[in-house]
Amino acid sequence: MVVKKIFGVVLLTFILMQSIVPCAAITQNKNTAISLDTAYDKAILATNQFDKIEKSLYKLTKPYGALEETHKMHKYDMKTEFNRLYDKMISGQFLQSYEQGELVMYYAVFKDSKIFENKTLKPVIYPDEFPNCDVWLQMMQLKINGETLRKGLIDGVRQLYDNLILINDSIALSEDYLKVMERELYGIEQKFKNGTASEIDFNKSRMDFQIKKLELNKQKRTKENLEFNLKKNLGLKLNTVLEIKPNEISQRELYIPSYDISLKNALLNRKEIAIPKMNKLAAQTRLPIIDKYLTYVHENEELQLTFKETVLSIDEFDNEIKVQEEFVRKDIDNIYAKISYNKKSVDIETRKYNESKKSYDKAKIQYQSGLISSTALDYSRLNCDASRLNYEKATRDLAYKISVLTAACGV
Repeated sequence: MVVKKIFGVVLLTFILMQSIVPCAAITQNKNTAISLDTAYDKAILATNQFDKIEKSLYKLTKPYGALEETHKMHKYDMKTEFNRLYDKMISGQFLQSYEQGELVMYYAVFKDSKIFENKTLKPVIYPDEFPNCDVWLQMMQLKINGETLRKGLIDGVRQLYDNLILINDSIALSEDYLKVMERELYGIEQKFKNGTASEIDFNKSRMDFQIKKLELNKQKRTKENLEFNLKKNLGLKLNTVLEIKPNEISQRELYIPSYDISLKNALLNRKEIAIPKMNKLAAQTRLPIIDKYLTYVHENEELQLTFKETVLSIDEFDNEIKVQEEFVRKDIDNIYAKISYNKKSVDIETRKYNESKKSYDKAKIQYQSGLISSTALDYSRLNCDASRLNYEKATRDLAYKISVLTAACGV
């Protein structure tokens, strides 16, 4: 009786496990569909660096009227923020001290450009005498660091995502090739056994088949590595099964801005130039304060030394601005050279793809007329698909380089 009872408990447990385990397995292996925009959002949420920057910003600006929610790190653009704050000022709305400080820093960057043409901060703000510029300089550096971090994350995700799309298509193409090659190998093997094909032809077909299998395995390992890195960047569990959604390249993404406009924007917005300009203004606002103190303690050697160092630092910032402007010019030149190369690649691959489509159309007619075998037709189709993938890769490479140019013209 006891034995029957124990057997019944064991049987019940076994039945329950059979019903529970598959459900757990299904939950673990559930596909996670990811689009490029979703990947961007997940990558930003996955890092705690933005939280650190936000906390530092709030701690720095809280004494000057900042609220915690005003420092959430979103896409940051200096011109957009300048226009927002300037419009707020001229409409008579109240500006907190940190908002006035931010406007002063934008004044340092844009005062000699068309952006600031016919505009003035006076009489609300006197930028050359504005207090606490060192605080506003730290605030701007944190904002710029946040935007640099955001752009870096997006760039890394974009490359991984594009490469995964391409490798998925390459794997599918290799698998199609293997099916045709396997069928062809079987046919040659039968001919070899019947004495109608040479051993050389049989060995070559078998070798080509094995090489293609090795190539496919290599592609699958590449895919695993790409997925591992993407999951890590997005904060996903490593056992997540990713389903990469197609990301079609639009004509807008292939538009190449003019060199002159791109260079102009880069020289105006790049952090390498903007930060020295802000530093220079901060130093200039310190001079009158130090000079005023010296009228009371004119023999204070430490204060005199600080005054001289501040004067020298202004010249150093001017030199740094010139050096960085040359660096930015070379950077934009380099990006444009790469874009030009990628544009030529797109033109070449477009021509090749069009030729392969014509060849495939011709092969279909030949097959219908009994002039070529079904295997030859399959190879023509596969060659056309391979040309299409090369064209799509060239297009993605061009779109990516253009996105690099867009990023290089901002902060």
